[in-house]
Amino acid sequence: MSVTDGGQIENFHIGEDGKPYITYKVGADAVTKKLGDLPDSFSFTIGACTDPRSSYAIYGVASVTIPTLGYKYMRRSDKPNEQIDISNESTVTISQSSGYAGSATSVTITFYNN
Repeated sequence: MSVTDGGQIENFHIGEDGKPYITYKVGADAVTKKLGDLPDSFSFTIGACTDPRSSYAIYGVASVTIPTLGYKYMRRSDKPNEQIDISNESTVTISQSSGYAGSATSVTITFYNN
């Protein structure tokens, strides 16, 4: 099964009430259902590394684009005192790079509302 369930899932969105919804097809009809409440915060970690045996890679980069899921703020673990306002964004792209060949780094991203 794919993310769109063979084309049956039309869209994921945040409703006016700030809750996540899904719209899917049932025959010719479109049906919208609330998925539930968002937790107070949501965290995930991305990492980047390079092969220490490689003479070509100076550094490695990892990048991910993720929906904001209706959260208002984002914080990176490498900048703990920086609050990033994502309230007007539907997606954010987070990138992380390793410093040199053979190194590895990671960053934890937390979405939250207060």
